[in-house]
Amino acid sequence: LKTEIGIFCQEDMGGNGMNHFLLTFEDVSTGETYPLCPKINCTHDNQDCPAYGQRYESMHYDGEYLYLVGREDPYADTQTVHVVMRQNLDGTDRKVVYRPANVPENGSFNMNMCVFKDGCIYYVGYGTVFNPETAELKNSEVVYIGDLTTGETTAIPIEFNDGSNGSTLTLR
Repeated sequence: LKTEIGIFCQEDMGGNGMNHFLLTFEDVSTGETYPLCPKINCTHDNQDCPAYGQRYESMHYDGEYLYLVGREDPYADTQTVHVVMRQNLDGTDRKVVYRPANVPENGSFNMNMCVFKDGCIYYVGYGTVFNPETAELKNSEVVYIGDLTTGETTAIPIEFNDGSNGSTLTLR
């Protein structure tokens, strides 16, 4: 994520498919790169480091805070459900500021193709639910707006059309 103050990156920590990344910041004025971790003498190579962990689906800097889209607890042994977290630039005070509404029980929910604008996140929500009674998976894909202040979620009614020039989205 390139901003006017520098570049926020996710450095692959060679997790052998384990999705271990280090959240870093490159100061373009000095060329120096450092982890977004406030801990003194931290090795930045395990889950005790707030900058170490998952690969985030999206990042956004609003001039004050860094917003991250990913799992609230990347080490939990549960289904994947994405949330929006906000933190200070030094990695402190990370907290969830948005949880998608209507997340399926015992399922997963990913927030993809995220765009941040005017205190909201626009995203494609993709969820999968396994029904143990029928042994079927049910998928749903909807475009949403999430208000980062109130937590409200609004679905954008769209139709997926297979036109002659490819797929198109039409607002209803």
